[in-house]
Amino acid sequence: MNYIKADPQGNITAIVTDPADKEDRIRIAAEIMKTDGTVEQVAFETETKNGADISIEMAGGEFCGNAALSAAALHLMRTGAEKGVCSVSVSGTGRNVEVYAEKIEGTAAHSYRGRVSMPLPEKISPFDFKTDRGILTLNVVDFGGISHAVTDNASDKEFAVRNIAGMCRQYGADAFGLMLFDRRSCTLEPLVYVPALGTVFWERTCASGTAAIGASCAPADLKIKEPGGVLGISSGKDFLVLENSVVLYP
Repeated sequence: MNYIKADPQGNITAIVTDPADKEDRIRIAAEIMKTDGTVEQVAFETETKNGADISIEMAGGEFCGNAALSAAALHLMRTGAEKGVCSVSVSGTGRNVEVYAEKIEGTAAHSYRGRVSMPLPEKISPFDFKTDRGILTLNVVDFGGISHAVTDNASDKEFAVRNIAGMCRQYGADAFGLMLFDRRSCTLEPLVYVPALGTVFWERTCASGTAAIGASCAPADLKIKEPGGVLGISSGKDFLVLENSVVLYP
């Protein structure tokens, strides 16, 4: 399968450009990630729908803001445009995502920065999780296609890895993240589990997890330091805007 590799500050995404039947996507994604160990997630380009400029579906059916930004950059690269607003249809959300992207001059040939109008969460509410240390109550930011539990315990990574799959099953999420967020230093360690693929990744950057923090702190205007770089998130009552950059390797 032919794919384009996108690097939104470390959250390496393979965008498969060849047609792929839905029932084959998990197998194809697993093969790509096995062959290229740097790839954290796989998106599949599909026929455009709902008036979008470009349409993608994640292998696990989840929503991903970094993949939306990567798809918008791919659309600009194909059209030769230096900048513009791109409407992206993404799995895990019922509406198109609007992405503004522009080419970054003086850097790699296909480097872009952009702003993604992220979907607002369906709900934000506390949830009691049964863990190997007893009941843990965390706020869950539910985007429908992916849900994130935000915790201030930013150091206990072993606990997160042991418990994330069970927490996902208890909540009943299509994909689930544990966002280990240190409010004092505004640093984030994002762990994401996708049941359909059976993958657990400490992501270099996580767009939807960053948006979850922005939504839970709204109104906010934050620069969040993640292992792969700094992501911006601005939030209010009726908006959630993510800022990130991406490099394409066609």
